[in-house]
Amino acid sequence: MKYISILILSLLLPLNVQAEVKSKKLLDEFFIGCVSEEDVIFSIGEGYEYCGCVTNVIYKELNTKELLDLSMSILKNSSGMTEEEAENLAIQKLLENNAISDGVVSCLVKLYD
Repeated sequence: MKYISILILSLLLPLNVQAEVKSKKLLDEFFIGCVSEEDVIFSIGEGYEYCGCVTNVIYKELNTKELLDLSMSILKNSSGMTEEEAENLAIQKLLENNAISDGVVSCLVKLYD
């Protein structure tokens, strides 16, 4: 549900076509949602490092229009889903972006090097 709330929050932001997501509030919400995940596979420090890295990837690779398009796509397809199914859909849609999936892999490599 955290990812869905982040995406809904992005719908409330003014449309911005710059190359980066410029909303600190939106990026903070993404980061907080990431570090508060209950399925912990990292230590606390590793979780903060990984989530910070992924937040930075999103900041650099998406602009607000792309984030809004992603949000709309998820909202259209998530009706009737459980919270867990909606979160999985949000992650799947995010990882369909090659730059984001490459960035996530890069963040994991940094973590384990």
